[in-house]
Formats: sequence, C-alpha cells, structure tokens
Amino acid sequence: MSQVEIVKIKPYHYVHVLDGNSNITRLEIGPKNFYKQDHEKVMSGAEPLKMVMLDPFTYVEIKNPVMRDEERSLVLDKYGQVKLRHGDSEIRTSMEYPEPFPLYPGEAVVQRDKIITIPRDSAARLECLRNYFDEEAKVDRVAGDEWIIFGPALYIPKIEVKLDKILKPEVIRAQQALKIRARRNCKDHNGVERKAGDYWLIRNKGFYIPGIDEEVIEKLNAHIITEQYALQLRAKQGFKDAYGFDRKDAEEWLVTSDFSSTHILDVHEEFVEEVPITILNDDEFCYINDPVNERGVNQLGKKIMRSGPTSFFVRPGESIEGGIKKVYILSEEEALLLKASENFSKLTTLNPNSWFQHGYGKSLCKI
Repeated sequence: MSQVEIVKIKPYHYVHVLDGNSNITRLEIGPKNFYKQDHEKVMSGAEPLKMVMLDPFTYVEIKNPVMRDEERSLVLDKYGQVKLRHGDSEIRTSMEYPEPFPLYPGEAVVQRDKIITIPRDSAARLECLRNYFDEEAKVDRVAGDEWIIFGPALYIPKIEVKLDKILKPEVIRAQQALKIRARRNCKDHNGVERKAGDYWLIRNKGFYIPGIDEEVIEKLNAHIITEQYALQLRAKQGFKDAYGFDRKDAEEWLVTSDFSSTHILDVHEEFVEEVPITILNDDEFCYINDPVNERGVNQLGKKIMRSGPTSFFVRPGESIEGGIKKVYILSEEEALLLKASENFSKLTTLNPNSWFQHGYGKSLCKI
C-alpha cells in the first residue's frame, strides 16, 4: 500500500496539479491540505505559490490569460481544461482585483507597475495598437488612431492602447508666444482650419496643451522696441501682419515704437536687423537715395535732402549718400561757387538764410 503525500496549502497560496489519467492540469487553492494521489503531480514546484496581490492603484499584465464568457465565468474545453488566450495579454488592476488571486495553469505575470496619474493641467497622448471599442468614449478605435486624455485623471492601461507620453503644459508668459505646427489637417483651439505643415502662433498668456494634431516647435520671446532702435523685418510669404497691413512676399519694412513697444515675430516674418535712429543736429544734413513714398514704395533713382534738427529711421531700400554732412558756415569775406548737376528751377529754402551763394553776413549753406 502506497503512502499518500500531503501538501499543505496556506491561505492565499495555490498549486497546479496535473492529473496523469486525464492529462488535465487543475488549480488547487488554500487554505487546505491537498492529498496527492499516485496519478497526480504537482506542477508548480516544491512549495505552493503565493497568489498575486496588488497594492492600491497598481496593475499587472498577465500573459496567456484564461478565457471568460460574458458572465465572467471560466470557459472550459470538452476535456474540462480551462481555455487560454494564447499569445494574448490582459491587464488586471487593483480596482478590479482588490483581493489576491491565483494564476491558472499557463498564465504568467509579465510586469506590474503603478497606475499612472495624469496631473492637473497635463494630458496623456495615446495611440491605438489594434482595433477595439472604447467603452469610455463610446467610439470604435482603429489601429493607428491617436487621442488625448486631459488631467486630472487616472490612466488605466489597456493592451490595445500604447501610452505615447505625458504632455506637460507649456507656460506662456508675458511677451512670449508658442510656435505651433500642424502634424496633419485639423482645427486649432480657435476652430480655424489648418493644413498639414501649417504654422501659427499662440499668444494668450497661461497654460497651453497642444492638440493631438499639433506640435510645439519653439517658444518665442518678444523683441523690445525703443525710440532708439527699430526692427527691420522681411516677409517669407504674403500675409497680413499683426498691425493689419498686407505684406507681400520678400517685402521688407520697419516696426517702430509708434506701433508697439514689443514685437513677436510672426511665422511668416523674418528678422533682418535692428536699425538705429538717425539724428541730425541743426547744423547737419544728408541725402537719401531711393526714398520711400507714402505708399511704402521706393522711388528708385530719386534723391531727397533732410536737414536738422530732426530724427528718422532709414527705411528698407533707402541709403544715406556720403553720410551725414555739415553745413557750410560762410563769413562776410567768403562765398561758395556752385555748379548745377541737373536742371532745376530754384533752390529750396529749408530754413531762413539756409541757402546763400555769397557771404553777406555769417550764414549756413546746404548744397
């Protein structure tokens, strides 16, 4: 007569037992004394295995999970063996399994981790790995779909979903803006239609989380504009600037303190240089080549004279010929011999006694 082997299974422990007659492996859960028969074999090792116990707000990934029907009952084959979803995985959370649970024969723990908390003013970008029905959003997800979950929230992992990354908010302070690019055709947060590759700026102060079809390129800081310096800009393409002016492709213009004290470059603008102010004293003057008219167009080949006291910015396309000149100061014994370089009707008097050919008294002469 053979001796019966007794296996003591403590609470929250289990063993896998193979029945040699039916070739079926079953689960035995403690606390109990298990009497092993001659045709049975304990497959889980010399000692009973400890059940899987999940700490609060944690999860575990199970490989080859058991199959269950709609009522969550185990599905058995015709021989009474529990069916497995071979090659598949399943996520079990501490909310669904607050009590310790055993692993059925064939199941295995892949990994366990904490459930991710999405902070306030943050978001999680998700990607669908395979088709499934999203119970929370009540939509069908297709492999390749991407979407965002905004915090504060708990992200419960799913086998069908990949957590791409946690999006932290971009903080836009005063005199700053975010440069955004559209990853694909979409609508921005203002409802404006954007095409893939379009760029635009977000100027509103505060927190900003880019949409699923948006990408943050860089954070822009404003250029400070003073009365002593102006910004020279160039248009990358035709557009309407922040001040309501229509700009043509490759057009250049100045932004002075008359418009604003600061300026953030638009996505269609290119910074050229800072232009210092030109100051003329009352005994100075200069010639401006190709001056800009009231419509903002350079008058090519034309030349004008500016005399002090005054201050101005040399606009794009203009140039000062020969630099700033000093007026000629004539005494009573001096005169200037002048020669006309082109036809003209008369000399333009800019200031009283400013044009003289003879020095009858001390005078200022600008040629």
